Amino acid sequence: MRHQLNHTVVELSRRGNVLSIDAARQLVEACLETDRLLYDPVEQRVVSQTESLIPNTGLRANAGLEMMIRYIGLQRGFEINFENHGCCRASLPVLSANSSSSCAVTDPAVLQFVYQNELGLVRAGAPVDLVRLAAEILLAYSQKSFVIVVATRAERREWRRRLRSFGVSLQEHALDCFGESVKRVVVTTPIGAAEDDVFFHSRHLAILPDAIASLGERFQTMLLCADPKARLLGFLRADTKPSPREQDLLRAQFGFAELTIPAHGQVLVDRRIARLPFVVQPLPDRLKGHELQCSGVWQHPVRNRWIAKLAKVLFYQDWCALANWQPELAEQLHDESRRGVIVLAECVPQAIAIAKRLKRVPIVLDHGLDLGFLSPSDRAKVELRHIGWDCDCIVIATPGGLDRVSLQHIPTIIWAGSGPHVPPLPAEYLMMPYNSQRRLTIVDVDDQHHPVLRLRSQLRRAAYANAGWIAPGVDSECARIRQFLARRPIGGCR
Repeated sequence: MRHQLNHTVVELSRRGNVLSIDAARQLVEACLETDRLLYDPVEQRVVSQTESLIPNTGLRANAGLEMMIRYIGLQRGFEINFENHGCCRASLPVLSANSSSSCAVTDPAVLQFVYQNELGLVRAGAPVDLVRLAAEILLAYSQKSFVIVVATRAERREWRRRLRSFGVSLQEHALDCFGESVKRVVVTTPIGAAEDDVFFHSRHLAILPDAIASLGERFQTMLLCADPKARLLGFLRADTKPSPREQDLLRAQFGFAELTIPAHGQVLVDRRIARLPFVVQPLPDRLKGHELQCSGVWQHPVRNRWIAKLAKVLFYQDWCALANWQPELAEQLHDESRRGVIVLAECVPQAIAIAKRLKRVPIVLDHGLDLGFLSPSDRAKVELRHIGWDCDCIVIATPGGLDRVSLQHIPTIIWAGSGPHVPPLPAEYLMMPYNSQRRLTIVDVDDQHHPVLRLRSQLRRAAYANAGWIAPGVDSECARIRQFLARRPIGGCR
């Protein structure tokens, strides 16, 4: 819904890493609120206090919110006048294929990400060596100046030692953003960044290996130096679970550009989530537990019929039939050109029940499962061999059977189960080499026929968003902005 004040103008300005807004800030103020936990000595308990991410006093690095404010302006119909007071961010050159480097580039995605974004956050999986990531950037942009800011002196010594092991010289000089000769690579602490020979403000790129630590007071003092030109790149371990406030501050400081490196040489698959709304005659509220799971999910005749119908429509790419049946889903999936479909069942009984509605479709169950409890006709449908890379068909599988189904030609998974979590997928389904251009779409059955199932669907929707799954056709940065706005405190942006 557009805001009624269609002709209001918001004056937004940036000085270095700090944004400020004029008197019209009330148009966006509710979207800038974050909760902070404080100890109240009077009440002698921890209380929640709401504060602004763009405060009038007590400045902190928040230039990453610029895109979000522009997004709100487009949604609500007011104009954003942006003015940059001071220096512009440093620029980086386009890397040529024969850029000089003393070590092979294993993560070109990071180099591309740094080139494209002035602010950004890199999430790194457990196998990823952060020093190696940084070294590749330093070696690729061999004519630019860098500062790496770590939390302690011990980390400083370790980073210096390991950078040398990757061939990074800490003695050579280069020109900074103002044309002055400085040490090309400096590793320092936030306090050390104030020293005269560091020249933090004039570097081309500042790398913060611990993004969470960089939200602290010492780092903020450093980031608020006068007219910094350096781009900001933060590293965050993918298994780190920031608090809601830390998530807000990370977005404020590093913006909404994000890259995940699950392992060296790999990036995440383009992951999309679409929904099949299942609205039928409600089940009795008295159903609970296993009985609800059987009659409401695994053995529900209409639900299984819908799943089988969707699998056939997607496989045969009958977009007209899908548009007549589920127009919104058809609009989201119409550009999918590959035909393979996996129907992912929650358990063996559900897989068998769905198979009865899909003739001559193989079932791939958990490896080593005793098939003696199946009837001869059901056993005949079970596929024991590996479903190879050339598979172009409909496959019914349980989560334990996915290890024997290759995804090369199967871009769509219909999740037939329930529960509050994202369906379990093998790690190789979610990773790919850089430039592979692979996409994986899950069609989730959005159950509305029982209160418990409806709640599970809501929780699952949130789990997809938290895991980075976005709707087909939606820009990834735009999706992160929407998720950020959806997390505002009560009374915040809606």
